[in-house]
Amino acid sequence: MKKRIPYIKYGLDLIMGVTFALFYNDRVLGGLAFHEIAGLVIIGAFLTHVLLNVKWVKNVTLKLFNPKLPWKTRFGYILNLLLLITMTAIIVTGIIISKVVFPNLTVGNERWMQMLHISVSYLTLVLVAIHVGLHWQWVMNLSKKIFRVKALPNWFDYAVKISVVALFLFGAFEVYTTGFGTRLVSSASIFSSSEQGQFEGKQGEGFSKGQFSENGQPPEGFDGQMPNRSEGNFEGQTPPNWDESGEMPSRSESGFKANGEMPTRPDGDFQGNGEGHGGIRGEKGGFGESPNALGVIATYFGIMALFVILTHYLGKIKLRKKSVLVS
Repeated sequence: MKKRIPYIKYGLDLIMGVTFALFYNDRVLGGLAFHEIAGLVIIGAFLTHVLLNVKWVKNVTLKLFNPKLPWKTRFGYILNLLLLITMTAIIVTGIIISKVVFPNLTVGNERWMQMLHISVSYLTLVLVAIHVGLHWQWVMNLSKKIFRVKALPNWFDYAVKISVVALFLFGAFEVYTTGFGTRLVSSASIFSSSEQGQFEGKQGEGFSKGQFSENGQPPEGFDGQMPNRSEGNFEGQTPPNWDESGEMPSRSESGFKANGEMPTRPDGDFQGNGEGHGGIRGEKGGFGESPNALGVIATYFGIMALFVILTHYLGKIKLRKKSVLVS
């Protein structure tokens, strides 16, 4: 059984990687139903992954403050701890904002939980890629055993180098076209107090930004009731597109079609800026279309490949410098 464990880890990690990539588009393979159900399956896979490595975790924990412990092992331990925290955050917030599996569950500020869910997912993708980069040699060695690769031809090294460069450029291209780098940096704002204050306690209350005075109190004379439309806080002016009586205009006067029907949303992503449902980028396809699963996998595997390559080769450079200093 012990001999099979590495192969089980290999297959489990591959399945988790593919599924995790698909999570970054919640319209793929049927939409939210797949997103949420597959998310629950990943919980089991993630716990299995942790259990398969529990012996390593126990041994390193006991030696964590030993100065002789290799830097790579200590860094890997800290990285795994961060992955445990971020994956737990994704799982918990995903359950709270669920619309399919747990539609009646409401805990706290759902808008804030949704933003946290999305922001942490970007960070987790990078952490997973770094984790794979640290163990890339293990992945390659096990792949050779699985596919029974023994002797490699002389040209293979050149092919590998060309492939690495191509993957790196492809990953950089996908980071640029998807705006992943910008999203990764901007997602840090979710943890700022100002961003929290914008959403905490405001959802459903109907107060707009700046409605309260600087000391946080409502304006003088405010009794908690919504003003009449004729008053409307428009300072005596007739609201735009409203008639003089203060009545709401008909649909044909307010941007709707002449027959009163709601205008169709233009083709493209949900918000016209690449944002899909819930803020995660919708890949190519119009509103409501299910994007190509292989395209989504290629996009986010490409992004992961960029960080895997950087981690692997930076680690090799560090080891090379260390060997030079020792010699």
